[in-house]
Amino acid sequence: MAQPVLHFCLLGTALLTAFSADSLFNQSSNVTVLRGHSVILNCSVANINTPRYTSQWDFMHDKRTIIQMWRNNENYLNNKVFVVHEKYASLSSLVIQKAELNHTGYYNCSIIVTIPPPTKTLYGTLFHLIVQAAPQVSLSQAHHDDSVTVTCTISGFYPEHIKISLCSSCTGCRELANSAMPVKMPDGTYSITRSVQLGVSVCDNDIVTCTAEHQAGRNSQNISISQGSPRNGRSVTQ
Repeated sequence: MAQPVLHFCLLGTALLTAFSADSLFNQSSNVTVLRGHSVILNCSVANINTPRYTSQWDFMHDKRTIIQMWRNNENYLNNKVFVVHEKYASLSSLVIQKAELNHTGYYNCSIIVTIPPPTKTLYGTLFHLIVQAAPQVSLSQAHHDDSVTVTCTISGFYPEHIKISLCSSCTGCRELANSAMPVKMPDGTYSITRSVQLGVSVCDNDIVTCTAEHQAGRNSQNISISQGSPRNGRSVTQ
């Protein structure tokens, strides 16, 4: 009888692998997804002569402790994480809809073959899913006698490392030093605020742009500084 071979693919990219349980935890394949987006992890078996098998997906934070498990014969879990099992196509897919930060961790598919006996368990490669969140930028200004304080608030980003810069159409650009650490919010994302004081006598109608550069994306917001009423610019996300 031909030996079953495991094929793993992510979003249509196949990886031919077959690992033992002992070697499984020594390696992983990184997968990155933005918060709110969906991701599909695929696992298939070739050269298996029976459709009578069970596919199982394990979720771990630390590669060792299983904190959640899904099988193809179980119901959907809150309609957000579920297994799609195509028995005759020998395909098992773990679908995560609208990924959240708490979905970050390690995922592994195993195929349990019970017929013909004895029972065999085949392990595939380990996926390390990393959920990221792109920053959101907002700007505000407070006028003084001969200056204005511009406050740039960056929120909703994950992980915490971020670079912030401020550009003035009158005085040029500067990087805003991270004098304080970003604050972790209840939803797991981070927020940080930076303020600078600008003189209003340098030129009129100064356009100030705050830009946040993050591994999940780049976002900027501009604001018009003038002696009159402040005018907010539009946000530009990349």
